[in-house]
Amino acid sequence: MAKKRIHIVFVFAFFAMLATPTLVQVLALEKNTYQSENRRIQPFPSFNFQQPLVFFSKFKSYYKDNFGLRLTLFEAYSYLVREWFHENPLPNKVIEGNEGWLYLSYQNVLAEMTGTLLFSSNELSEIADNISQAREWALEKDIKLYISVAPNKYSVYPENLPFSVGKNNTKCSQLKNFLKREIEFDLVDLKETILPAKGAKLLYHKEDTHWSDLGAFWGYQRLMQALQQDFKSLKGINHTQLKFVKETHLGDLKRMLHLREKEQIFSVKVLDSVVSERVENQLQVPKYTNGNPGDYEYRFRKSGRPLKVLVFRDSFSYALSNYLNETFGECVYIYDFKFDKNLVLKEQPDLIVYEVAERNLSQLKEL
Repeated sequence: MAKKRIHIVFVFAFFAMLATPTLVQVLALEKNTYQSENRRIQPFPSFNFQQPLVFFSKFKSYYKDNFGLRLTLFEAYSYLVREWFHENPLPNKVIEGNEGWLYLSYQNVLAEMTGTLLFSSNELSEIADNISQAREWALEKDIKLYISVAPNKYSVYPENLPFSVGKNNTKCSQLKNFLKREIEFDLVDLKETILPAKGAKLLYHKEDTHWSDLGAFWGYQRLMQALQQDFKSLKGINHTQLKFVKETHLGDLKRMLHLREKEQIFSVKVLDSVVSERVENQLQVPKYTNGNPGDYEYRFRKSGRPLKVLVFRDSFSYALSNYLNETFGECVYIYDFKFDKNLVLKEQPDLIVYEVAERNLSQLKEL
C-alpha cells in the first residue's frame, strides 16, 4: 500500500512538473520578469482557416519564447554559472571584452566580425536587383530612396574585444563596392562620420549593442550629407544644439546575462525654438509583421520644416529619430524590413530612408 502511495505521489509530482510552466504562462505569473533577450519575442499568432499549418508553426515559436518559468529558470542558471563558477553563462551570445565592454556574438556576428562570412555572388546580385527595382519604382513616383547602415559596435570599438579581428573585408564594405560598381547606388555607411568622432564621450554603450545618442548624432551627420546632395534646402541639426544629460541605462547585453547593474550614460536632447510632436498612429498593423504591434508605427510632426520622410527601420532608429524628428516636417517610422509599396503610395513621402544595422544587412535580400 505504501509503495502504491509512493507511485501515486510520484505520478502526481511528475504531471505537476509538466503542467506548471503552462499554468504559469496562462496565468501570466511571470509578467513582471523583464525581457532579457536582444531580439523580438514571438507574439501569439492569429489563426487563418485557409492556412492552419502556418498557425501551428508560429504557435510552436510562440510557446518556445513564452513558456512559463523560462526566464526564471534561466536567471537561476545564469546566477549559478557566474557566481559559483565565474564563467560567462552565454558565451555563444555575449562576448565579454576588456574594461567591462560587452559585444553581441550570435546571429553570425562573430563570423562576420572576423571576415569569414561574406555575401555570395548570388546574394550580392539578389540585393542589387532588389534595390534597383525599389529605387526605380520610387523614382517613378518622384520619391528618392536612401539606404543607411548603422555600424556594428565592434566596427567602431574593436580595441575592446578580447581578441584581435584585424582589418578584414566585411559584408558592408563588400556590398558598398558591389552596389557602386554594378548599379551606381551609394550605400550610406554611417561609420564614415562615426569613426572620426571617437573621443571622451562614448559613441556606443559599453553594455548594449546599440550606439549612444551621441553616436547616433554622428551617424545622422553622414546621412544628412547624402540627403543634402538632393535636397539643398534641408537644414540639419548641429553640435551646438545638443544638451547632454547624465542618466543610467540597462543595456540589452547586460539584460541577456541577467545582470541588473545599470551603466552611466549621456543622453542627448536637441535644443530648438520649435520641437517636434508625436502624433497618433494612422495605419493598421499588417499581418506579415512579426514584431510587437505597438512598435510598428511612430509619427512625428514639426511646424516650419519642409519634407516628409518615411523610414523603414530597426532598433537603431530610436536614437537616430531624436535628430530626424527635428529636421523634417513629418517623420513616419515603420518597424519592418519589408519595402511596402502600398504603404509608400498611401503616405506619399518626399523621400524614403531604409535604416538597417550592419548585422541585419542580409534583410536586404527580402527588400
